[in-house]
Amino acid sequence: MKKHRYSRSQPKKEKSFLFSVCFGAFFSLFLGILLLALFSLPSLKLEDPLRFAPIFALISLFVSSAIGAHLSARFHGKSGLACGVLSSLLLIILLVGLGFLFSLQIKPTLFTICAPSMLIISAIAGICGVKK
Repeated sequence: MKKHRYSRSQPKKEKSFLFSVCFGAFFSLFLGILLLALFSLPSLKLEDPLRFAPIFALISLFVSSAIGAHLSARFHGKSGLACGVLSSLLLIILLVGLGFLFSLQIKPTLFTICAPSMLIISAIAGICGVKK
């Protein structure tokens, strides 16, 4: 019986580290935008939608960061801690850059709490994303 060149039993080739980190960060960015759009729909039915906007924004930030770090580590296949942390760090840089580009105000106290929390959550998600 002739074996196929690509079969399911063969281990898949791992992606490059830089590609995995960039993919995780950009996926997190687009997922965060999508979650914000989805959260805005039910909040329009509320009496005071601006009251819940920060909560929805933080939820989408942390969820998208964790999923992006998990995917980054899964694509690379190893070194999940580094993939998760660097993916989240690149996401933070992208978000700060977009904030400056659109002249948005960044609150320093919220940033000093959210950025390290995001890095810790992404590190855990990256470690969980590596197949053993």
